[in-house]
Amino acid sequence: MIPLAAALALAALSARAESGSGSDGTPDDKIEEEIEDDIEKEIEKRLEDKIDDRIEERAEEKAREKAGDKAKDRAEDRVREKSVDKTRKDDDRLRREKRYEKEVEKKIRGEDGDEKGSRTRLREREKTEIRNDDDGRRAGSYSKAGSYSGAYAGGTDKAAIDAAEGAAKTRFEIARAAADTGRDLARAEARAVMDAALAAPGADKEAIKTAYDAAVKEADLQRDVATDEAKSVYEATLDELDAIEDGRSGEDSADALAGAARIFAAATDRNGDEIARGEWLLLTTREDVDAIVRRGFAVKSIEVMDGLGAVLARLEAPESFSLPETSRAVRARTPAARVDYNHLYFPQEDPSPADAGEAPSRLIRMGDAEQGAGARIGVIDTDIDAGHRAFHGASVVARNFVPYGDARPTDHGTAVASIIVGDDEGYSGLAPRAEIVAASVFFKSPTGKASATTESLVRALDWMSEMKTPIVSMSLAGPPNAILEEAIRRAASRGVIVVAAAGNEGPMARPMYPAAYDSAVAVTAISRDKQVYRLANRGDYVDFAAPGVSVLHAKAGGGYAASSGTSMAAPFVAAALGELRRGDARTAEEAFRVLSEAAEDLGAPGRDPVFGAGLVRPVAIQN
Repeated sequence: MIPLAAALALAALSARAESGSGSDGTPDDKIEEEIEDDIEKEIEKRLEDKIDDRIEERAEEKAREKAGDKAKDRAEDRVREKSVDKTRKDDDRLRREKRYEKEVEKKIRGEDGDEKGSRTRLREREKTEIRNDDDGRRAGSYSKAGSYSGAYAGGTDKAAIDAAEGAAKTRFEIARAAADTGRDLARAEARAVMDAALAAPGADKEAIKTAYDAAVKEADLQRDVATDEAKSVYEATLDELDAIEDGRSGEDSADALAGAARIFAAATDRNGDEIARGEWLLLTTREDVDAIVRRGFAVKSIEVMDGLGAVLARLEAPESFSLPETSRAVRARTPAARVDYNHLYFPQEDPSPADAGEAPSRLIRMGDAEQGAGARIGVIDTDIDAGHRAFHGASVVARNFVPYGDARPTDHGTAVASIIVGDDEGYSGLAPRAEIVAASVFFKSPTGKASATTESLVRALDWMSEMKTPIVSMSLAGPPNAILEEAIRRAASRGVIVVAAAGNEGPMARPMYPAAYDSAVAVTAISRDKQVYRLANRGDYVDFAAPGVSVLHAKAGGGYAASSGTSMAAPFVAAALGELRRGDARTAEEAFRVLSEAAEDLGAPGRDPVFGAGLVRPVAIQN
């Protein structure tokens, strides 16, 4: 193809030849030379421009190739960094697990290496316990004839079995969360490699996408394999525990179970309240727990709370983050999530019980010939001495929620339960024929105090909700905690009334929890002559007053004693509400309103911060 300039030059040459020819018809040589020069110059210019364009295109192509190589290098660097980071986290996790195993071994053997003594101490803690489990296989209760059904055949420490089952479940949940996290990291790495490859010139998009899909499938497969392996280990552990429980295992039960117990270490928060060292709690959904794991938090345990409609995760508190900062970050992403310390809570009774006192039925008579038959009342407290004579005809379903291997006290829970269902010669509780759903949450901390963690309280509330227990008595108190508050709110939304002791810190003390939460019913203690207990907390959160001074109750190990405190008063209100809600006769709101209207006004007219609505009076007395 002839360039346009050359064509024009040829046309000009033709025109000049026709007009400027000599007399003999020969073209003018000078004109012809000029035209030829013009054509040559134009061709040279065009060639130079063409060469310059090719040079520029080649330079641009090389620049793109270089940029693509740099992008690919950066992507590969990111993949390597993530791989190194994951390896470092895995190494840290292994070191933590080894350190934990050493601590458990040290705990089992004791400071002097006395392994045999540790086994003896474990066996000494073995005792008869009534426990309910989901499949009913381990459920049991005392019949009216006093016989026990559903006892364990193996006679092993059922608290240790509970701890071992909980530990096995924890390991499975952590392994499953780790598998999910590994899959997500692998997918992210595959995505980064794909993006880098697509940025390169001349990339085969179809082949790259095929490779990416294969990498995603491989990541999913690895996650499934890891989850299946963890599940197999979990199921095998449960089978072994069943064998130990039934006496079919050849292992020493103490040896097999002692290592499952967690070790408790105390610390304090910035307000001076006691907490479990190095632990945070998260109450949220499973999806949000996975997101927390992906952000680098180490999850110690995960438990699905079907009764509360949530998931409770126990996190290892990272040194680089503060709790308030983490809480704000979590709430910004998921407003329904709650993060807080694993606070401790304590019984609310006078530590020095007396011998003389009044039986509960003499302080308030329920006035019902049925004696609470058909009512179900929950008690979240210490373990109960189920062998005490006061419970010989009681209907009790119990379960342990203490995750530690420390001793579990029985005195406080025995006292509270006997106030409700105790029945013995010369002694009668408020509703002897009611059913007690008892959750054991207290253990003896290293300081010797009976203590319960937030984690145990929330797990117990979840069980109470699952058991459809309409009234729950919590004769304990401690600091505010966002996790516990949300758990009580969720339980209340499912029709559970939580009755709590107002606290024994004195008239000028700060509010105590869970009593001070809006979703709980707070109870103060008064004497027989209707004077407020001298150590009782006061505040606008107090709802009712009930007998709580020199109340006679069963004493763990046998016999009876009298104690004072808001702990002794809470079961009176629980029994009264239980009577109102027997057989689902009233909703939670209706029962609370009826009891408030029937209360005897004490102190200043109307509701006041000392007595609340006043002295509780069972509605049966009014009719």
